[in-house]
Amino acid sequence: MTKPPLLSTLIFSTIGLSSKVFLNFLCKDVKVVGLQRLLQRLDDVEEDGRGRGVLTVSNHISVCDEPITWGILPISYVLLRKPMRWTLGASDVLFTRPLFSSFFSKGQVLETVRGAGIRQEAVDRSIRLLDEGQWIHIFPEGKITQPPHSNLSRLKWGIGRMLMETRQIPTIIPMWITGFDQVLDETRGWPKPIPRPGKRVSITFGTQEDSAFIEDKIAVLLRERRWKEEKLSQADEDKLRSDITAIIKEGLERVGARVSGEVQKVKEGKEV
Repeated sequence: MTKPPLLSTLIFSTIGLSSKVFLNFLCKDVKVVGLQRLLQRLDDVEEDGRGRGVLTVSNHISVCDEPITWGILPISYVLLRKPMRWTLGASDVLFTRPLFSSFFSKGQVLETVRGAGIRQEAVDRSIRLLDEGQWIHIFPEGKITQPPHSNLSRLKWGIGRMLMETRQIPTIIPMWITGFDQVLDETRGWPKPIPRPGKRVSITFGTQEDSAFIEDKIAVLLRERRWKEEKLSQADEDKLRSDITAIIKEGLERVGARVSGEVQKVKEGKEV
């Protein structure tokens, strides 16, 4: 896994420390579950070099999910040039001016063009990065979903293509976040860009069993459809891509259901 350039490290350090300050001092409560598993996997990949990539996938509930979520990372990840995540960002939101484009590119954000489909440079490069053993984080819904529409939306097929075309299935870690929809509510008033303090947030990483649930199903599907051995028709290829995307959605919902159950127990005054 390649370390980011010095300028990228400076950007990660500035944003990472700001996110850490917000989570540690301005939120009412921050609950993190399973972070150590991600850190261990990243350490393993860093030692292995060009090994199996890491793909984290999460529900998307506010514009501040990225980067504030990563304020939970240890200081070493934001100050000591540890390998950091790559992610995808909408061109019409993040890449609107040359200065913004330079900033987000140095921050390892891949410009993604809405409506351009799954065969665009951002997806191509994501596949290459995973093959190089890099860490990619994506919000596969491709949009923000806030209450009352809090269920996962239909996932974009880009993630299906990534997992079909990587040389080997990466480590897939599903995540479920809560509370960030209160930090930056879509209906908020002035000052619109400022995250709201005093909220409760949680970040939950799936277990080894959650990852195996997804990875094993995808591996079986690829083997059964003989994706690597045979040239599929366009219809069969689309079906395979859709089925892989559905597995990711099922795995994400599995983690989300567990988190929702724990939240409900807290509301009822029970231990979790």
